Order: sequence, then structure tokens, then C-alpha cells
Amino acid sequence: MKLSDFLPALLPLLPGFSVVAIPSDRWTRIVRENDGLTLAIDSANGDRWRISDDYRVASDVSEHGLPERTSIYVARGKDPATIARDIGRRLLPLAEARYAALRVREAEARKHADAGTAALAALVAAGCNDARLGRAYLPHYNGPVRVNGDSVTFERLTLPSALAARVVALIAEGGAA
Repeated sequence: MKLSDFLPALLPLLPGFSVVAIPSDRWTRIVRENDGLTLAIDSANGDRWRISDDYRVASDVSEHGLPERTSIYVARGKDPATIARDIGRRLLPLAEARYAALRVREAEARKHADAGTAALAALVAAGCNDARLGRAYLPHYNGPVRVNGDSVTFERLTLPSALAARVVALIAEGGAA
């Protein structure tokens, strides 16, 4: 059975889930509308589907210490109602626990980033001389920061490429925002 034939039979049996995209007939992602829990469905081999939790976290959020991703394998020939029950019984409880832990971790990271951004903004606004934030938790950055008058030094800064391109463009413009 092809994935494009399987999904229309399965989705009505998984309340609240919808297809994110079908990039091929070998795999897809489905998402639960009310909370964003995402599952991936792919053809593990010729006679089975692999269904796994597939929620992605931001690059600055650690998954260390959280439950591992969970996968189940189901025979392609099984009735969609049986597969939906297997998902509900074998996969969703573990995926929901992992997803809840990830959401808490993301909220903590956002809180740290907001506090770090506010602390840095306050130091810059005050025109501090040689003020240091030993560890600044900012979006896409977690490391030492030094504010000296109208300049800010980020040590060991690693940025996503798109953000780095914007920083380079600002530097090229002479720092004008």
C-alpha cells in the first residue's frame, strides 16, 4: 500500500491530526492541530511502516536528559483502525511525555534568552564601561559578553548562517541598525 492511499484511511481515526506535507510516497509528517505534536510516517522496508515522534526543537535548546525519540513499526497490511489503536496505545503516551518535556525545556530557554537580552540591553543603554556578563543566555548565543561604552564583544560567537549574513551586512553598513 502506498502512503498516499494509507493516510486518508488513517487520519480520520487519529482525532486532531492532519498532514503537514507528503514530500514523497515514502514518508510524511502529521501534526496534531491543538498542540503541535508531530509524528513522522515512513516506509521502514517493504512490508512495514515506521511511525515516530518527530517534534523538532530550536537549535539552542538541549535535548540532553530528555526521553529519547520513540518509534513503532506496523505491518502495511494491517487495518488502519488497528494501526490507529497501536499509535494511541504504543506511541502517543511516550511521544506526549517527550513533547511535554521539550516544551518545558523550550520555555526555560526562552525565559533565559529574554532575561539575557534584557540584561544586555540595560548595560548597553547605561553606557557601561567594561561591564561583563559572565554567561549571557541570548537567542542563538550562550557565552561571555563584555559591554564597553558603545561596543559589545561576544566571545566565541557561532550563529546560524542566515543570522550571520545579517550581522555581516550590519558590519558592512558601519553598525547602523
